[in-house]
Amino acid sequence: MSDDFNLESISRNYDVVLVDASAIINPFKFLKGLPRGQKIAFANLEESYLDSLSRLINEDKPFFVTSNILEEIRHVKNPGIYRKNLRKCASPLKENFLPAVTIERLSSKRNRLVSTLINKDHVISFEESDHVDYHSLVEEYDHFKEKYDLSEIDYDFLMSVFALVRNPMNVAVLSNDDGMRKTIDFIKFTFQYSSSRLSFFKSFGLRSFMAQDNYMEELEKAKREYIPLRA
Repeated sequence: MSDDFNLESISRNYDVVLVDASAIINPFKFLKGLPRGQKIAFANLEESYLDSLSRLINEDKPFFVTSNILEEIRHVKNPGIYRKNLRKCASPLKENFLPAVTIERLSSKRNRLVSTLINKDHVISFEESDHVDYHSLVEEYDHFKEKYDLSEIDYDFLMSVFALVRNPMNVAVLSNDDGMRKTIDFIKFTFQYSSSRLSFFKSFGLRSFMAQDNYMEELEKAKREYIPLRA
């Protein structure tokens, strides 16, 4: 099967791939104003992305979430709420709304991903454990929350990343959150972690994840070629 989203390539090079909510919950905000056909094509690709992530986790590839991120994803499991939010983001014009059946399918795919993460035990929870490194890091770097404008959930995620790297493990982070990226950059610079030890991957175009080092180059290429949807 082709690695359309670069997920398999990432999983081969890291012991743990920790996935942020922003890499799972797609707000669809940039769909506003696009023709209905392009919105549907995007939604179809999003389904494929969620299917790929679920499949890789079922195959025991090292994709994990924290317990807090899992709960954040649960907030969009309800199809009614998801439909309302998606339609609000997708377009102010009723005739450009995504079909209800499309939104229901996306909700179903997201529900399946949540269930897969739980059933395969791919949920990390240091917060309620006696993990010494994690708890000492949480106390030591508490100032990060204000410095990088991090929520409690994001801070727990980042300290989990830090604890894993210190274990030591090779860790990849999938996220579209700039605050997280800045914190990861600080950790890498301060402790001189190479990209093989700790790397931040951000999606460009639609759900194809690239290392942050290559992100701007790939984004500019996508803009020049204007390929909003992958074949």
